[in-house]
Amino acid sequence: METTRIKAWIDCSTLARRAAAAIALLSLAWLAPGIPAAIADDGGKILILNSSASVKKYATVEEAFLSNLTNPTERVDMASQGAASDALRENLKNSGAALIYAIGSNAYQWAAHYAEQPIVFSSVINWRRQPLREDSYGVANELPSGVPLSMFRYLFPDIKTVGVLYSEKFNSEWLAEATAAAGDVHIELIGEKVAASAEVPEALAKLLPRVDAVWLISDPVVLANEKSAIELFRVSDAKMKPVFAYDDVYVDLGAVLTITADIPTMGVQAAKLAEDVLSDREQIADRVESPAGSHITLNVGRLQRYRLNLNRQALGSVNRVIE
Repeated sequence: METTRIKAWIDCSTLARRAAAAIALLSLAWLAPGIPAAIADDGGKILILNSSASVKKYATVEEAFLSNLTNPTERVDMASQGAASDALRENLKNSGAALIYAIGSNAYQWAAHYAEQPIVFSSVINWRRQPLREDSYGVANELPSGVPLSMFRYLFPDIKTVGVLYSEKFNSEWLAEATAAAGDVHIELIGEKVAASAEVPEALAKLLPRVDAVWLISDPVVLANEKSAIELFRVSDAKMKPVFAYDDVYVDLGAVLTITADIPTMGVQAAKLAEDVLSDREQIADRVESPAGSHITLNVGRLQRYRLNLNRQALGSVNRVIE
């Protein structure tokens, strides 16, 4: 199924023109090696700093970024080159780049510390916790909380309460925003905070009797390790509470529903943002944009275990259904 589009702001015709231009120029490059240099003069070189090109989601967002850009680029895989190496700093110094595109938290933190050029980032977990320079721009890794909450309500019209485990250190602001968004769709969001991963079992025991479902969010304290995640799913299932999650990886652990940001769309957004930063950054309204696309997976087979009424008319909004 087609990727769900949350916003329609991406100008497809513009992207098509860029792609056509790129194809035309590439088709001539073998005849005239000087053509790429001409592009560089017009667009400004971009240094792509990837935290680890071996990570599939990082590779995917980079591929989408490159596919929607005509600027000359240079790529650096930090995992293979070493984040603190002198060679990497020398590479940055000699790159002649006008902008850095940082993929992943490690790449952004490195660029924010060492680079003098403006930065566009993506795939950075909880960007609000990162040092945001005046010339930092990016695409958030997390969907606005109202998006999954609306889907909870649409797919499961009888749901009334959703529980969340969270740490104040990383997600207190998010919880405040999510609580307000939940009210808009007539869901009561019940948060149970934890200060350390050791507190998760007790907090979960308090939370489960009070909610219809558990919403697993990206929180490094709650999800300190794989064992913590497995135990959260095991205990929730024992109490007959379905778990909704923020990443497809949790389907294998028993998540009934996952709603994730669409990674290729994030790469397209980052490419457009990079172009805007290089052309006229004063016109940029939002320095950090929300992801414009989402991908929804529903595990119907798992859902049948729980007392949750599914609105089958809403299945058209789901990208992948697991029977």
